[in-house]
Amino acid sequence: GPTGMIQSALQLLQETSAPKKRIFLEYFGSAPIQAPKTRSGSQVYLASSKQTLQVRSEKPQSLLSLAEQNGLQPKSGCGMGLCGQCVCTKKSGVVYNTKTGRQSDDRSEDIKLCISVPLGDVTLDL
Repeated sequence: GPTGMIQSALQLLQETSAPKKRIFLEYFGSAPIQAPKTRSGSQVYLASSKQTLQVRSEKPQSLLSLAEQNGLQPKSGCGMGLCGQCVCTKKSGVVYNTKTGRQSDDRSEDIKLCISVPLGDVTLDL
């Protein structure tokens, strides 16, 4: 269901001590980002265009959102990590994958911008 409804229902279920293994949900759209805090002041360097984006908040924000807020239009589709349109190469830095709940290491790898949150300075081949 819609994000607001799901969040309200989850809060109610937690208040009634419902077992987590019995709670099933599905977001129709982007799920709220639940990631470790981003270091405010971190930088995302875009190697291909030689641009640097500043992370201005500790509130977790996807790399796609950060790029769009800075006037960029990277290729993207669903915004939920399903279609693969926003895949790009992370050359260095650590990101948090909101879909798997895992942090990357500092090595180069392909990531999806829409579900990747920078946890510090990151360099992208974008």
